[in-house]
Amino acid sequence: MVNLLKGGDSVFYPFHGTGTIESTEYMREREYFKIFFPFKKLHVFVPSQNENQNGLRPIISLEQLEQVKLDFYDNGVPLPSSVSERSKVLDSKMKLGTTLEISQIIRDLMHFHTTDGRLSQSDKKVYKNAEEFLIGEIQEIKNISYDQASSDVKSLVENRFKIDAPTFR
Repeated sequence: MVNLLKGGDSVFYPFHGTGTIESTEYMREREYFKIFFPFKKLHVFVPSQNENQNGLRPIISLEQLEQVKLDFYDNGVPLPSSVSERSKVLDSKMKLGTTLEISQIIRDLMHFHTTDGRLSQSDKKVYKNAEEFLIGEIQEIKNISYDQASSDVKSLVENRFKIDAPTFR
């Protein structure tokens, strides 16, 4: 497999969000990307040979982001009423790590919140993680500040659901 990622590339990793590949390093006869995640102020070594299996991917383009935004306005997928079943569905989407899946988590949790009732603590945590991941990717795609990207996400939620975007803690 040809490795398309290289030093300096902006990437998304489902476990930590958006970061930048700082270098390629070899440890124990394996190649790793050294990735810095500024939001978490964290360096992580991710094996380069299986980036597709662990969700590591380049950030999307501005055009792809516009498609994600259009999808956000589509009807949401109903989430299970059981907290444990809902967690399974949301966790599997989060592990896929696509921008589309992450925005769908926000959309579907907001739909659940506005139609079916209160979100559990685990729902709120997943929402917050998805929100942070989407903000980070928008920040990188548009080369804007965290506050501007956060405002973009907040506006997206408020325009879609006609309510103030929640601030779950």
